[in-house]
Amino acid sequence: MIKLWTLPFPSSGATDTSLEMRLGRECAVVFPNPISGKSSLSLIFDRVQAFKCTYLSAITPLPGTYDTLVDLGDSEWLRLIRTRLESHRKETSALRHLRIDFDDGPSYEFICETFRIEEPAREPGR
Repeated sequence: MIKLWTLPFPSSGATDTSLEMRLGRECAVVFPNPISGKSSLSLIFDRVQAFKCTYLSAITPLPGTYDTLVDLGDSEWLRLIRTRLESHRKETSALRHLRIDFDDGPSYEFICETFRIEEPAREPGR
């Protein structure tokens, strides 16, 4: 397991966090700004092949994943997805199994190629 990124604020204070499905097999975990209601931070997963969302008691705890995005390496689920895609002659070498967990869930897992963080532009002088 490799730590990739940590949420810069506690998820326990983030209400109304959402998962958005976007064009081009892109998924985003969006944290709204509680004052303006506009996005304050988005965790974007690109070229997603599969994802899981697990809640509360159904989550299998994994130390090191709370508010932290990790790469789970060559997991059983990643191998399963690669095998399926390769049977259709699809390129799979860039695929990764990523996971991040929040208070009592959800726990998000993605089989994807890349991820990025988007934050709103800051106003000049701030």
